[in-house]
Amino acid sequence: MNIVSAEELVGVDGLKGLSPSGSLSGLSVGFRPGDVAIGDGPLSFDVEVEYAELLGDEVLIHAKRGSTRLVIRAASHTYTGQTSLRVRLDPAKLYWFNTEGEAIRQG
Repeated sequence: MNIVSAEELVGVDGLKGLSPSGSLSGLSVGFRPGDVAIGDGPLSFDVEVEYAELLGDEVLIHAKRGSTRLVIRAASHTYTGQTSLRVRLDPAKLYWFNTEGEAIRQG
């Protein structure tokens, strides 16, 4: 699970509107490596690729956004060795946490 300070993702269009509190302050966002897609769209942002692990038909891409490290799982044919990528999150697959690390239920 990737867990990122929501404030690290401030520039991501639409993220603030999904926040359980309506603010990104003091929250963290969690998402699984397989729930990140390569490409542009809603909830997309740029990452810097550090290295990639080719695992047959999958690749684990180890990347950074600012000082935060992320892991992205993708089909190997979608990654062609780029050093930076545009990735997007699925809003239905985000997990929110407070400053104590406790999950915040939505809805």
